[in-house]
Amino acid sequence: MTALATNVYNNALEAVAAATAKNISSFKGQWLVGTTYALGETVWNGNSFWISNIAGNVGNTPVVGANWSQVSSPRFGGASVTGSVTLLAGSAAVQKITTNAYGQFAKLPDATTMQLVSPAFTLQNVGQYDLKVIDSTGVIRGFVGPGENTVVGVADNSTAAGGWVLNDAKLLGVTAAYENATLSFGTGAGNFQTIPLDATRTAFLYGDTSCYVQVFDSTAGVGWGAPVLVRSGLGSGFFIGVLSATNQLLVASCDGTTAMQSVTVSIASVTPTVNSGTLVATTLGGNLAGFDQFLAIGSTFALAYRRATTTSAFRLFTVTGTTPTVGAETTTTTTAASCPIHLFNMSGNLLTMFQTSAANVTAKSWTFAGVVPTAGTTLTQTAAPDTVGLRTIQLGTRWVALSTNASTFSVAAMLISYTGTSVIAKTEVNGVLNMATLSASANPLTNVDAQVVNGKLLLCGIPTSTGTPFFNLLTDTAGTLSAGSQVIGLALGAAAFPAAVGGAVTGSVGRFIASPSNAGSARGYSVDCSGASPVVSTRHINGGGVLAKPAITNPVGCPRDPLTLNVSTMSTALPIPASGSVTGNRRDQAVAVGSNSDFIYSQDLMAVNSAGAAGNTAQEAWLRADFGTGTFAANGSIFIQRIEAALP
Repeated sequence: MTALATNVYNNALEAVAAATAKNISSFKGQWLVGTTYALGETVWNGNSFWISNIAGNVGNTPVVGANWSQVSSPRFGGASVTGSVTLLAGSAAVQKITTNAYGQFAKLPDATTMQLVSPAFTLQNVGQYDLKVIDSTGVIRGFVGPGENTVVGVADNSTAAGGWVLNDAKLLGVTAAYENATLSFGTGAGNFQTIPLDATRTAFLYGDTSCYVQVFDSTAGVGWGAPVLVRSGLGSGFFIGVLSATNQLLVASCDGTTAMQSVTVSIASVTPTVNSGTLVATTLGGNLAGFDQFLAIGSTFALAYRRATTTSAFRLFTVTGTTPTVGAETTTTTTAASCPIHLFNMSGNLLTMFQTSAANVTAKSWTFAGVVPTAGTTLTQTAAPDTVGLRTIQLGTRWVALSTNASTFSVAAMLISYTGTSVIAKTEVNGVLNMATLSASANPLTNVDAQVVNGKLLLCGIPTSTGTPFFNLLTDTAGTLSAGSQVIGLALGAAAFPAAVGGAVTGSVGRFIASPSNAGSARGYSVDCSGASPVVSTRHINGGGVLAKPAITNPVGCPRDPLTLNVSTMSTALPIPASGSVTGNRRDQAVAVGSNSDFIYSQDLMAVNSAGAAGNTAQEAWLRADFGTGTFAANGSIFIQRIEAALP
């Protein structure tokens, strides 16, 4: 009798499972060795359902492989786990997960083994850290915050990655952090630079009057290496680095006056070694005012800097083994050091853009042999006298210089084209943004940003006195630059700073975020660039305060004036660390991560004043803290966090 009851019960379970199996219309019952099954047909064998992966499937016993995929039966029950968990189609439906470290994850099953008819899992995070939810191919699908949960369902099971739906999941999470109370960004401006090494490792240069190098590896079980001192006794933030070879950095630094040094740093896994035995000392012709850019052009490296407050210059470097060779100084101007040199790789040569005075922008090309540059053609802007600011960006195969006129309160553009060192054409357009109607006395020097969208250049400018954004598009037609009709967006009512979201945007929609003077409500702007003129829509971002934005990730870059970096880009919003050693006000914030992401919202972030930097993937940003309250305010200690995003 017991055996009969058990058999009836098992038959009932099989019937229920069959009624809810994936592709129920193609369920063919018990697998038979001589039967031919079509692609997508489902059978029952060995207490499991199986789906055929191929057409003409005959004689192949259902096992996991190329011919068959196992299909989950309805699941019940729960499980409690600590740390990361990899789920299978048959795992318990409710997962209670205790996160006890940054970067832990719940990996979803191969979607082809899942059913479409019911929610797959409920993930509850009872730990103190963000739980990353990834699909079977490693793509981030969302985050579950501490004390929160998400219900996961399958919308598409045609591929292993599948189409997963996560209810109440966040798009943003903190997946790594480093805290050190004995090191310091300093009480001054300090410096924080990220240098991607490879697909999993990022090197950091940070500090104030001391420069440290540290490496993070996102590979499971690796994490952070120890910080290593590169040089102390510096001027505030006077250091900069570039990737000079596989597993090697080239770092330039300077004290508060003229003592510049160049040294390589070798990196084994996450362990840096400063090659001090091959350090090169250089005496500048005047006190350093700041490093601007370190650009790799093949095996040559160009360093742009300002000194003595009136001189802008660059030097070329090469590296043999671990030994740098430093070229002589090339001066571009002796009257406008307030605007740094912007460097571009021009098909293996060097293109520089700079101000010759407060009145004009100049573009000049250079060839070089080793560390010796040879000047090529020079172009000087004529259409925009009284220039007070410079933004530059590459547009296709040409370059655009944007300059602001302090007298007319407008933005002019100059398009330049080069082949080698020969000028093909130069076109100039005045008034691409005309802010005079709302800005009779404002100086919009720091309030212009740009991004390439749909093969055009999208501009956003905001006068300091009104917080009103102006948008326009620039189109390059075979070397002739033309502007559309500008569009005025909704104002923020106070001085605000635009920041482009992402650097290499695909599609026809560009995005900007504007924050009013680090306080109040911010606003996001989506701009359709499919036509000759922009079409702008806005959305309110609740909570206001400081926003975060990674640095431009476009390989050709959009160099910004480092003297105004903290106001021309968004400042950083960081979550409070789990240790509770930092106090501050929690609020909603918006963080823009990824080249094509929309405005990503996250709760319980702490507003701080510091610039973010891009990581080595489009969904990653590294943020440093400069806290205004709590223990970190007293000693300026190091606190770095890695922010990852699940793109919508």
